[in-house]
Parts: sequence; structure tokens; C-alpha cells
Amino acid sequence: MGLSVEVNGLTLCHRGSGGVVDNTLPDVCKTPDKGIPVPYGNRAFSKDLANGTTTCFADGGNMIANYGSIFAQSIFDEGGSMGGIVSGTNKAEAEWISFSPDVFFEGKPACRHTDKMFMNHRNTVSLGGLMQAPLEAWPELMALCGIVCSCDAVPLPSRSGASELRQECVEKAVIALDDAAGGRSPMKAEIPYNMTTEPPTPIVSRELLDQSGVLRATQYLPRRMKEMGLNAARFNPGGAYDVRIPDVVITRTPNDLSGRSLTAPNLKAVVEIKFDEARDPEQILDYQDIAGPPENRVVELSPQECLCDLPDGERVPALERVRQPAVEPEDDRGLLDRFGDALHDSTGLRLTGAALIAALVISELSRLYLPRNAVPIP
Repeated sequence: MGLSVEVNGLTLCHRGSGGVVDNTLPDVCKTPDKGIPVPYGNRAFSKDLANGTTTCFADGGNMIANYGSIFAQSIFDEGGSMGGIVSGTNKAEAEWISFSPDVFFEGKPACRHTDKMFMNHRNTVSLGGLMQAPLEAWPELMALCGIVCSCDAVPLPSRSGASELRQECVEKAVIALDDAAGGRSPMKAEIPYNMTTEPPTPIVSRELLDQSGVLRATQYLPRRMKEMGLNAARFNPGGAYDVRIPDVVITRTPNDLSGRSLTAPNLKAVVEIKFDEARDPEQILDYQDIAGPPENRVVELSPQECLCDLPDGERVPALERVRQPAVEPEDDRGLLDRFGDALHDSTGLRLTGAALIAALVISELSRLYLPRNAVPIP
């Protein structure tokens, strides 16, 4: 995916923008063999864009989404093969409801992040709209995609060896990158937030790393919740969450080692990473509260969103387009190897390809620690 164009303050949708849209009302389809109506999820992707521009292109030659274009297919309602109760279809297209009021491509309004869509041939709708990356957080999201793809391909094994820990793999990798940047990576993993304050505030502790304090999620969350009078969701009316824990938050102020750096309006994005888990719309709404306005600061990543099915060689050039200070070590390949070995020694996590480059990207984004000084390289 690649993004460099904003329309009305929102990123432009195109075939390579990595956009994803999910239904917010049930996709009710008749299900074999008796045709019983069953509510399904439905998801479509910008990579399946059709009927868009034919003479105007964006970010490397990608067809642009304008009004009248569609995402040609969708997923998650395969079981409703007797068709939607309104449309008579399943796995069908998504089409635009909203669009730019004043920006046009080839005479038709441009379509953007958060624009609403009909789904499965108008059998349902997405009022949450298209989700894709905010432009400001693009470098960090590219780095995160490298980690997601690496952990999807080679997850951490559980202690018993009976299961694969993809989410834990991502968490360890993000924390390892923060350690490598002296606690000044813009990306922070698994920070719990007190949802009863406005804006929501992080529940953190300070740990020593090379004699300097760094922000970490509290190690004693149940005790801290009790001290703060916060309840688990099951004890609250309507199941409301007093605490939410996003997979990753991206701060604008990584050099500020106070909790302010992890609180709106100092957040570029709040990131939810899904491998095989179901999407939770209520969770996303809470994450929007954490991120603060505008509403396009919550980003959902997955192996599909990150194009993990592509070979490393096709994903790596996208990472290399990230703006970063020039790094010209005498032996670039040797530096990558040594950086990867240092991370493996400290975390047990072996990064390769795009994920290893992501580590260097985050180290550089700190702008305080060159990769040579972030790891024990002679």
C-alpha cells in the first residue's frame, strides 16, 4: 500500500491505498439448505477497486476511486450462498455513498478515507466508512506492516508448542524496537487506557533502560485498576469498558517520556491488529476516543491490509520509500545482520526481510539514536 495524497484532509482511496471497509449493519443472507436468514459480516478491500479512473493515477500508477467506482468483491458472507434478503447476492461489490464535495477526478467526486459505502450489492451498509492509514502516521504503519507480515509467517510458539502466538510476536517486536531506540520509538505496544477520563489517559509505569526512564504499560494492571476504582467490563452496566488496551499507539512526541506523549492530541494513530480475530465495532469507537479528533486516526491492520501475500521483494520497496535520514554505513548488509542478531539475542525474535528493515526505520525515526548506537555493534 502507498499513500501520499490528501483530499479534504483525508487520504485518497485508490487501488494501492490498503483500504478496508466492514459492514456496520448485519449482512442478512439466506443460508442453505432451508434458506434461513442469518446475519453475516462483510468486508471489502480497495485492492479490488474497479470502474475507477482511467487517465488519472496516484502513488505509483494506481487507479483512483471516484463516485461510481466499486470494490468488486467481498468476503465473510460465503455461508449465505442463497443470497442476501434484499440483494439476492453474497460476496458482491461495495459502492460509495459519500464522497468529496469539491475535488473531482475525471469529472466525478473523489472518494476518501471514512467515506460511507453500500455493501454486498446494497444488502447492507458501512456507516463507519472506509478505513485506511492517516498520512501523518504512514512511516510507522509501514514499519508495523513489516512486523505483522513477519509474525504471520513465523509466529512465536506457545510454551506447549500447541499454538502460535502472532499477537504476542508483534508486541515483543514493537517493545524490542522501542528498547533499541532508547525508549524513544514513536510506537508503543499494549498501553492500557483509563476510559473514564476525557481524553482517555494511559496507565503506565516507568522502567529503567540504560539508566534512563522509559514508558511501559503497568505490570500490575488489576491492582492499579482497583486503586483507581476501575471495573472489568463484566461488572459495568451494558458491559462498558473502563480500560481499553490498543495493540499499538503512535505518538507525535516520542522524545517526551511522560504520559502526555501517549494522550490526545499527541497521538498520530491508534492501531488495532487482527490476524484471524473478529472485528469489534465498539472497540474501534473506544479507540477513536483514545486517538482524539479527527476520526481518521484509528487504523486497522491485518496480513491482508499489509499485503503479506506478496513476496518480500515487492513489499520491501514500499518500506524503502519511507522518509528517513540517510544511513550510509560502510557495510550496509553487515549492519542489517548485526542489528538482527542483537534483537534476536535480547528478545528471542528473529526478524528478516521487511521486518528487519522496519527495525532500522523505527530506529531512525527516533532521530536520536543511529542504528549503530541502538544495538551493541562494535
